[in-house]
Amino acid sequence: MAALVSYATGEAERAIDWYYWKRRRTQGWGRGLRLGAILASSAAGVTPLLSELSLQNGRSAIEPLWAALFLALAGILVLLDRFWGCTSAWVRYMHAAQEITAALDAFRLECERHKLLWDGMDVDVEQAQATIDACQSFLSHVRSVVRTETDTWGTEFHKILEQIESATRARPTPLPP
Repeated sequence: MAALVSYATGEAERAIDWYYWKRRRTQGWGRGLRLGAILASSAAGVTPLLSELSLQNGRSAIEPLWAALFLALAGILVLLDRFWGCTSAWVRYMHAAQEITAALDAFRLECERHKLLWDGMDVDVEQAQATIDACQSFLSHVRSVVRTETDTWGTEFHKILEQIESATRARPTPLPP
């Protein structure tokens, strides 16, 4: 029984570790892309003001056209975050890790309750079956969380591809009368 419980908890711990490891990477990329977008859009907002303030002899030291470049950069950074799914992946990974952690805690407590019933004696068939059922249910739940997170990723990825395809699809331009 101990080997089975150890296997079940080990599987959950591996999944939790994987989600927290991936979370750190996607969180860094997501934050970097979003921060870059915020800074670029802020630069786009102040560029025309700085252009007006820096007028000397009718010429500006800063071309106001730079605002359009900064705005385009901000848009590209947001699109990259959406395409790579950094921010949404970070959220999905956190939810999955937290759900598996909560299930692992509940499973460990349930296993301790089972051990109390054994009362230091040999485990009978009924007690062994209850422990096996608990392990099976727990492992099914862990696998379900992983499958749901993976399905969500697939859905998000296909959705963003469809949005990109729709946005880049050539649209016929009506001829003037």
